[in-house]
Amino acid sequence: MINIFQGPTAREMHAFLQFKRSLGYGYMRAEFTLREFDRFLIQYTANNRRLKLDRAAIAWLSSKPGRKPISVSADAAVLRQFFRYLRRSSEQKRCVHEFCSRQIWRLLQQFLCDESSL
Repeated sequence: MINIFQGPTAREMHAFLQFKRSLGYGYMRAEFTLREFDRFLIQYTANNRRLKLDRAAIAWLSSKPGRKPISVSADAAVLRQFFRYLRRSSEQKRCVHEFCSRQIWRLLQQFLCDESSL
């Protein structure tokens, strides 16, 4: 299988997809989400040398104005599963912060407020 990820967490994303698929999940839509996040991470790390995945995730989720809250929530769910995998992985050396649901809720509230003001 060709590694489709190129960012700083490429190896981990590839292993995560293999893990999910070994459990019988197709994980096609989630793969698309991870590929998009991977491309964002490449640009994000060019501007922010110290990679903090939780902050990068919030930046990515809020980088597309005008998205519906359900779309943001679906992407956040994929990232939460990926972060959970990283925390449980014995290979993972760096610290991965809990992907805080409060941060996601605040972000979704912001989108809801923006939508209602249109």
